[in-house]
Amino acid sequence: MKPIHGWASSTLLFLLTSCGGSAAPAVPPTTWPAVTDRASAGARWAALGIRSYRFTLHTTCFCLPEEDIVITVQSGSMVSAIYALSGQAVPASRVSTLVATSVEGLLALIDSAAARPAAVLNVTYHPSLGYPQSMYIDWVQNMADDEFGYTVVNLTML
Repeated sequence: MKPIHGWASSTLLFLLTSCGGSAAPAVPPTTWPAVTDRASAGARWAALGIRSYRFTLHTTCFCLPEEDIVITVQSGSMVSAIYALSGQAVPASRVSTLVATSVEGLLALIDSAAARPAAVLNVTYHPSLGYPQSMYIDWVQNMADDEFGYTVVNLTML
């Protein structure tokens, strides 16, 4: 029998340790290629099965300034949103206007911008987990104040 080398041994180890019944999501082996496009990002995120996590969302736009928002997701649904600096709960009226309250929501926003298509869509994905770390969307070229930027930091699995 031939020995298993390189990516095959890492993948086998990843699969074996992922099936142990633990609630903790798997972490991809370091030999997986870095995620650089929407298709591989979504596939990677889905394959990892991360359903409970927390992240900080920073929004950049031509709108009233606002604190970063810490969003907690459990079993795929947002369960809380608090302002990062003050620790105060984000009012429900504001939560309802957030364009995305989960990684899946951010990926759907990217899909929407690509399908529309937006005049400019720039996205950077986390190289191993696949979630969008930053995105910039300019919906209509030469229209003032329709641009939005989103940055995801401190994503932590729960």
